[in-house]
Amino acid sequence: MGFIDLHVHSNISDGSYSPSDLVRMACEKGLYAFSLTDHDSVAGIPSALLASHSFPVRIIPGVEISSELAGKELHILGYHVDYTDLRFQDILHSIAQFREERNIRICSQLRAYDVDIDYEAVRAAAGCRMITREHIAAFLVAGGYAGSIRDAFDRFLAKNRPCFIPMRRVSTADAVRIIQQAGGIAVLAHPVQYKLTDQGYLQLFTMLKTMGIRGIEAIYPTNTAEDEQKFRSMAQELHMFITGGSDFHGMLKPGIDIGTGRGNLMIPQEILESLN
Repeated sequence: MGFIDLHVHSNISDGSYSPSDLVRMACEKGLYAFSLTDHDSVAGIPSALLASHSFPVRIIPGVEISSELAGKELHILGYHVDYTDLRFQDILHSIAQFREERNIRICSQLRAYDVDIDYEAVRAAAGCRMITREHIAAFLVAGGYAGSIRDAFDRFLAKNRPCFIPMRRVSTADAVRIIQQAGGIAVLAHPVQYKLTDQGYLQLFTMLKTMGIRGIEAIYPTNTAEDEQKFRSMAQELHMFITGGSDFHGMLKPGIDIGTGRGNLMIPQEILESLN
């Protein structure tokens, strides 16, 4: 039985490596399969599939959509999506545009605070298509406007700071619907990041199941053994399946490697049976 990784990002969104590089890296790691789950984009999937002709790695077409539920950000993974569906591509492009417009406004606001910043220069420095506040923060550090990423957020970019711009997101229900209309299977990404009580998690998972979410990403690099067991048990109780992924980005998340996370992540191939 081989191992897989169902949460990987390329430079089509905010990762460091091209889709074809990821296929090669997955092969070198001995992975049986991985899912390319770029943020709000399926543009890298054709390249990954083409590269897989040269390497014995199975590609699961995927996506990760940022959504909002009751004022909180939730990330929804979609697997086996029809990446050729033009309507699906248009919807994802519109979602990505929200983020682009926000970034441009943040840069404009920073210039009002005498920061010499140009959005295209930020993009060039980042080396990827999707720019996040972390990329803007890194640009501020490089320019001497902040001492660290944390300092850049504390001074300019965090909520209630002078250059914070709220993010527009689709509702979680709409994110699930978008994935389903593209023939995909919706899964909740990295629940450990939401920092809820056990009862809060159970209520959240129950609500998401009614929306059509079928799985929970229970295997994740920052999970403790107790976290993973809790999510496995709750998924079983609710008749949901589990998935797992490294959430590999490359340089944006140092110390996290494709397939192995922090070195001990092992996601069995048999998990793919739940996605059929």
